[in-house]
Amino acid sequence: MPVLVKGYMSRNLVLLAYDWPAADLQADFRGFGIERTPGFAGAERSWLPRRIDRAGTDLDTPIRQFYWWDASIDESDRGASFHYRVVPVIGPEGSLQLLDHEAGQVEVRVP
Repeated sequence: MPVLVKGYMSRNLVLLAYDWPAADLQADFRGFGIERTPGFAGAERSWLPRRIDRAGTDLDTPIRQFYWWDASIDESDRGASFHYRVVPVIGPEGSLQLLDHEAGQVEVRVP
C-alpha cells in the first residue's frame, strides 16, 4: 500500500503529514525521501533537506519522522503550486533504496 500524504499550507510553509501502513512489515525501513517539484533555485525538482540531528539533502540521510515541512516558501511563491512525492527508503546503511512503487503524492497551492 502506498504512502498516504496530506499537505497543509500557510503563507510561508508547507506541512506534509504522511503515513505508510506497510512500514511495520518492512524490517529494513529507514525513513522517507521527499521530492519537491519545482525544486529549489530553479531546479526541475529537489529533495527536501533533513534538518534534525544530521543535516543533509542526499538520500543517505532519510527523514525519519511521519511529518515534515518545506520552509522554503517565500513571497514569490504566492499562488504557486508544488508537487510533493514522499518515498519510503529501505536497506542497510550505505546501500539505501527508494521504493518508488510505494510513493505517495500530493499537490498544494500556496495561498
